[in-house]
Amino acid sequence: MSTRDVIISYFDCVNSGRWDDYLELFADNIVMDEQLLGRVEGKKQLADGIEGLGGNPDFRNIPSDMVVEGDQAMARWNIRSPEGYSAA
Repeated sequence: MSTRDVIISYFDCVNSGRWDDYLELFADNIVMDEQLLGRVEGKKQLADGIEGLGGNPDFRNIPSDMVVEGDQAMARWNIRSPEGYSAA
């Protein structure tokens, strides 16, 4: 899968609520700094962090820009969620 395909799959999985498929896009030993979750180390921690999103079928992560250069990419997006939704 090309880098562009991974980014497109990422947004497709998130926006269709396919969270198991989303997690498969990441290595088991992923390390990243996520804006809401903070430092994430490992796929288990990522899975725990996104658990509440599965209960929000209207959550959307809409890409507005994407740049891919070789095996590196960046994307800018807008998050949309129903007003007043709480994962708690």
